[in-house]
Amino acid sequence: MKKNILFIALFFISFNAVCQIKQDSTCSGASSKIEYYKCLSKQYINRDNQLNKVYKSVLDMLVNKKLLNSINALKESQRSWIVFRDKYRKVYEHLYTGGTMMPISVLECEIKTTNYRIEELNELYNDLNR
Repeated sequence: MKKNILFIALFFISFNAVCQIKQDSTCSGASSKIEYYKCLSKQYINRDNQLNKVYKSVLDMLVNKKLLNSINALKESQRSWIVFRDKYRKVYEHLYTGGTMMPISVLECEIKTTNYRIEELNELYNDLNR
């Protein structure tokens, strides 16, 4: 139990540094917070779609290799990651409650968190191809 608490604490600390507000270069042309938010929303949709594709690719590869235990572990890890993502989002919602930057800060963090999950799944996919 202590290991789980330590892991979760370290994970939150590491993501706190990652999710600091930073102007995204693909949305740097936005002239207002609303335009910037709309741009980020499109990015998040694109990243979420990419995450789903990578997840499906890894899952399909595990199915083709008939690795039942790994299939179950992948599904469980993805469900756990979704719970983590949703709870971590609330950290930023509470941190910026009442502020005009709250929606942007939350969305930026969701994009970065999703990007990290994509990287993890891509690494797994590459490991399966070795």
